[in-house]
Amino acid sequence: MRELTRHPTASLKEILVLSLPLILTLISGSLMSLCDRAFLSRYSFIACEACVSAGFLLLLFQAPSIRIASITQVFVGQKNGAGQPEVIGKHIWQMIWFSLLTTLVITPIGLIAGYFYFSDTVVAVPALIYFNCLILFNFLFPLTAALSSFFIGLGRTSFIVWATIFSQLINIPLNYFLLFSTPLGILGVAIGTAIAQAILCAILFREFLAKKNQLMFGTAAYAFEPKLFWEIFKVGLPSALGKLMYSMSWAFIGYVMTSKGGIHLLVLTAGSTAILLFSFIHEGFSKIIVTVSAHLLGAKQTKLIPTMIKSALSFPLIISLILTVPFLLYPELLFSLFKLTPTPQEYEVLSKALLWIWIFSFSFALNGIAAAVLTAFKDTVFYMIMASLSWIDCLVLFYVMNVLHWSGDKMWLVLAMSSVLISSLQFLRIRHKLRATGLAKLM
Repeated sequence: MRELTRHPTASLKEILVLSLPLILTLISGSLMSLCDRAFLSRYSFIACEACVSAGFLLLLFQAPSIRIASITQVFVGQKNGAGQPEVIGKHIWQMIWFSLLTTLVITPIGLIAGYFYFSDTVVAVPALIYFNCLILFNFLFPLTAALSSFFIGLGRTSFIVWATIFSQLINIPLNYFLLFSTPLGILGVAIGTAIAQAILCAILFREFLAKKNQLMFGTAAYAFEPKLFWEIFKVGLPSALGKLMYSMSWAFIGYVMTSKGGIHLLVLTAGSTAILLFSFIHEGFSKIIVTVSAHLLGAKQTKLIPTMIKSALSFPLIISLILTVPFLLYPELLFSLFKLTPTPQEYEVLSKALLWIWIFSFSFALNGIAAAVLTAFKDTVFYMIMASLSWIDCLVLFYVMNVLHWSGDKMWLVLAMSSVLISSLQFLRIRHKLRATGLAKLM
């Protein structure tokens, strides 16, 4: 078996060594989003709220296409673990073609959906401007995911770090310049984001086609192979459909809160920004768990998966302890990001929201770990079923907000409790799959 690191296989040290570069990569993306929202809040708080609202709808189109493109990571990990590196390149190329083809479907649907989603809301004009620009460049996001899967699946995450940091170093000052020094306003922020994403794709693509990678991994095998395309696509499709349903539920939740406006929209904006403080950590961590799990499966070392899971579970606890500072002890740190001076009523609601988000951060991490292992098993149909449960959140939230008239912070309470339930079901599913290999007693 080809080892991913010099550390013990499936240990927390191995996972952390592999995930740290990817976490650093994702933190630069979160930093970019934080900077954008901080810039926009100083430009116009309505523009900031528009950016957040548009982000919920953009997720509906970005997340499923990214999920399909990212499934290549499983194939890369398994082929590398099985000692078949020469076929990896052509797997990546199928998802490169997929990323480009998404434009034919996503662009027209997105433009129509944006018009109806934002109509009759207080952020309609700026949100639509921001959304329409980025939906035109939506293909760049699955393309980045496809190219990144090559490096992540091989455990070569450090290169992605430098590529991402470089693109963000361009993006942040460019967004600031386009926002404050040109008449483009919020459109300038969207254009700057698209340019940075294109630069990142170009850097990853250049390294992907490097001579050494062509010789070792066959990255010059660019031909579209329908049979191989379908093999990858059908594995990623249930996961993508699950992500679509999950993203649709988030888009609906965002619509409910945006349409109510006032403190509900404020809670949505502040809460979704607070998530940026931990989502990049758990996302990077879970992506590496996919790689390690797939690597173990490809090398016929399934018995080490329970050990890996036990090692991984200690990480969310550490992160939760760290998050007590900005979420529970000193929430003013987050408020100052927007130059926000909440009224006593707003302060009470926002403080409660941060408590629920703190709980959500832990369950979000558990979800990521469980989903990553199931993805490595290619059990994407179960993920789709679990994601469909997110619509229960929508029904509950719609009821408590519009019938019971609960305060806006309860949005995050509903999401936290739902996340605990889904992560529990996913771990039971993993236990069931390990039972088939005689390993359930280790879980």
